[in-house]
Amino acid sequence: MPWNHLIGIARELRVKKWLSQKGFKLISQNWNCSYGEVDIIASFFDQLHFIAVATKNCTENALPTEGITRKKMLACKQAAQKYIDHHPRWKKIIFDVLAISPEEEMETKEFILIEDIRTI
Repeated sequence: MPWNHLIGIARELRVKKWLSQKGFKLISQNWNCSYGEVDIIASFFDQLHFIAVATKNCTENALPTEGITRKKMLACKQAAQKYIDHHPRWKKIIFDVLAISPEEEMETKEFILIEDIRTI
């Protein structure tokens, strides 16, 4: 298995653990439809959160959130609508961005949840 795939799996596990510690209940990960992919779908009380995960490696000279473009959020919102069409029980829907700071050691990564993104 390629090294970057192993790092991705470890990162996903860490993200799931962090969200769980914050009180989120994971519903789906990497949910796909014809419009695109939603990185994470999770619930928090009676709210459904569609979360775009933004990461950068320590060698990249950019902030993690720079990977979340208007195009990516539009695709996320369209995919979210498709999800809601199949799961209509959710009335409160929120779009978030989870930025993972670029650190040398994976154990010291910092998670920043930017909640309720209206537009990008």
